[in-house]
Amino acid sequence: MPLVVVLAGVALVMPNAAALALSRHGRTAGTAAAVLGAARFLLGSAVAPLVGVLGNGAGAVALVMTGSLVATLVFVVASGARLRRFAAFR
Repeated sequence: MPLVVVLAGVALVMPNAAALALSRHGRTAGTAAAVLGAARFLLGSAVAPLVGVLGNGAGAVALVMTGSLVATLVFVVASGARLRRFAAFR
């Protein structure tokens, strides 16, 4: 049941996040959408074998999801100062 909740949250957030990301790129929205799509497929193709290597069970999926969450949090915190500076110029 918790995996369903996580996937439902992702299904609600991802389209809105993409729309927000593309809203700043009016003239190059097509290219930006292509980059977002390619990044999703590249990340998926990189993470899927990890689950197989770790045992292809629920524990492996949970471990990969937790690792992805930690990596995302580190990236967001590391880029937070840059994003705050960018928001100041809006």
